[in-house]
Amino acid sequence: MGLVGSDWRYAPELSQLRGELLLTWRQWGLERGLLSYGTIYELYWRYLLPNPTYQHHFTQRYQAVFADDVDDYPAIARDLFECLLASGAHGVFTNNPDGKIRLGLNADPDYLGEL
Repeated sequence: MGLVGSDWRYAPELSQLRGELLLTWRQWGLERGLLSYGTIYELYWRYLLPNPTYQHHFTQRYQAVFADDVDDYPAIARDLFECLLASGAHGVFTNNPDGKIRLGLNADPDYLGEL
């Protein structure tokens, strides 16, 4: 298990173990009320944002969205922005096509660049 660099790609059993450990860690945190950014994104996207009551209050509260450098935003941000835009909110978005510095941190510059 002391593989370094790209050697993990050639050991699928380690990839499987890594996935199992991440799921175990996620469940452990949920049971104790500890949330990672990834878990927060998942819970928001899966449960809160699709909820009609939440959407109603959310869209009533915010009538505009201004987002700078959306190339650094996670993909879930687009769902949030589209919810606001569909309700008639105004939107201003900037995108840096040469940015993408948060690509490894759940940023999805191509998906948000379509806004």
